[in-house]
Amino acid sequence: MNPRAVIVGAGIGGLAGAISLRRAGFEVEIVERAPAVREIGAGLLIWSNALAALDLIGVGDAVHSIGWSGTSGRINDRSGRTIASTDTRTIRRALGELPVMVHRAELLRVLLEAAGDISIRVAATCSGVRTEGQKAIVSLQGGTELRADVVIGADGIHSSTRRALRDPSTPHYTGLTGWRAVTENHDRVSEAWLSVSGGNQFLVAPLTEGRLFVASAVHLEEGAAKFVSDAAAYQREIF
Repeated sequence: MNPRAVIVGAGIGGLAGAISLRRAGFEVEIVERAPAVREIGAGLLIWSNALAALDLIGVGDAVHSIGWSGTSGRINDRSGRTIASTDTRTIRRALGELPVMVHRAELLRVLLEAAGDISIRVAATCSGVRTEGQKAIVSLQGGTELRADVVIGADGIHSSTRRALRDPSTPHYTGLTGWRAVTENHDRVSEAWLSVSGGNQFLVAPLTEGRLFVASAVHLEEGAAKFVSDAAAYQREIF
C-alpha cells in the first residue's frame, strides 16, 4: 500500500509539492479552503534553483513556454541614470540559465494541469493538525478528519499547520508596503529594471503576450496604505 500525504493549500507550493510526492509514489490529497483553485497575484520571477525543481517534476518546458527570460537588466536612480547592470553571461555561467518571469495565474494553471487526477478537496478549511502514533491527522471544519503519513502545510501566512508545530511566531509589518500590477506593454519595454529612490523601489519586467509587470515597495507606516486613494498617482509622485 502506497504511503499517503495530505497537503493543506492548493497554491503554487501546495501543487508543486503534490506533484513531487505523487512522482515519489505517494497517494496524495490536497485540501483548499477557497471554493475554487485560483491565483490572484501578478508577476513572479523564477530563479534557476526553482527552475531545476520544476524540471524534476516534469513541468520545466511548460513553465518556460509561458515565461519571459530577459537578456539584460539594470538598476536606476531616481533620475533614470543606470547605477548597476546585470551581466547575463556571468549569470548563465554560474547558474546554468537565466531566471524566468511568469504570470502567477499561468504558473498555477501549468501546475494544475500537471497535477491531473490528484484529489483536491475545495471549500475545506483545516482547523488543526495533530499526530497519533506514526500518523498525522488533519481536522477540517465540519468534523472530517484525514489520516496521512505525511502532512505538508502550504496554507500561507496565517498557516493552521504551523500552529500544530507550536510555532509562536506571528506575521509582523516590515515597514514596506507593496503594490503590484499587470498592464499592457505600450512602450515595448524589452528589459527588466529597478528604480531606487530614498529606500523605495520600483520594478518593471516584461511578461509574455505584450504585457508588463510592475511592482513597488514604499516605506509607509503600518496601515497607512488604506488612506492612499490613487495608488498610481501616489507612486508617480514618489518615483
